[in-house]
Amino acid sequence: GNIELIDVGTPCLLEKEISFTEAECTVDLFLGHIGVALENDADCPNKDPILEMMALYPELTLKSDVEEKIQSICSKAYADNYLPFGAITGEEKQFTTELLDGGTSWNYERQATAVGSTMEARITRIAADSGTRPISWPDSHSLRKCSLGAAMCCTVSNRLSGDDEPNPVDNSDACYMDFTDSRQSSHVRDGYAIYGDGAEGPLNCHGFAWGNDDGSRASALKGSTLFHVAMNKGLLDSGNTEELPGASMCGCIEQMPVVSEAACTKATASTTVTVMKMVGTNKFKTSAEISDITFDDCSADGGLKEHYSALHADGLVTDSQKYEFDQRIVGEDGCPAAIHSFLSTKGYEYPLPPRA
Repeated sequence: GNIELIDVGTPCLLEKEISFTEAECTVDLFLGHIGVALENDADCPNKDPILEMMALYPELTLKSDVEEKIQSICSKAYADNYLPFGAITGEEKQFTTELLDGGTSWNYERQATAVGSTMEARITRIAADSGTRPISWPDSHSLRKCSLGAAMCCTVSNRLSGDDEPNPVDNSDACYMDFTDSRQSSHVRDGYAIYGDGAEGPLNCHGFAWGNDDGSRASALKGSTLFHVAMNKGLLDSGNTEELPGASMCGCIEQMPVVSEAACTKATASTTVTVMKMVGTNKFKTSAEISDITFDDCSADGGLKEHYSALHADGLVTDSQKYEFDQRIVGEDGCPAAIHSFLSTKGYEYPLPPRA
């Protein structure tokens, strides 16, 4: 066969001190600095930073192992800065999970009861600090994996509008919800709901994306972005509440309903990450400073679908992730084809509309 065994040898940089500072700590930036250190070491025969990392950490045998190790090193830089997401509510951990599913007292408060409430007070207080203190990503089942590096909140009611028509701003159509995508939220093992033609009524979906690199600024700020989208802008300012039946209110894209469109927010901040390795050790120590966190809509890209396409164009998500994402956010006229494709896997025919 064509299998090539590579002897990574002994590490060149074990007895060297390494130190660098960047705006973020991505895999590419990290490997770039390892590469510079190797080039500056005239006695080192190896100039490949991937192989050097394998030599420093013998348990790493694949390029993907090295990338995961670097992301683990880099993401730790931000940890000391975070306000735990669970601290927002002041309740036990389960409350946060239920809140993101859409099933707590916060989700059901109407405007009259929300004014001056614990919800309003806590969200307002956290929001006041959200520009200087980032928020961690919650350990909730609807957001645990996020293999596409994107998440979304979808709501079907609004606590600020009149009781007769408590509707959110309608910016999307639900195509279908496969309950197996979110079993812990739907509390059923199997089943699905088919929508199409706006059958769900007014639906508001709002998401964000950060890509694949856990050391990136976008990934570091994803907990803050979730707070902004779900709670500060969504629940408090816009009044959006209640999930589509069988879905979470907020979750990883792959656990959410298949929909036509979603609004999009991205966070920006002033960030500095410092990475250091002392002589005689393979342990990298990292720290970060984060300030001036702001939130903007992805207006340059359009909605969430267009923003994800921009991430793909920049190499921040893979072709397969882009394909999978496009099966979840299907575009303005994409529901009939999405429903047809889904029902065909169940052995049913769903007529497609005639082509214009």
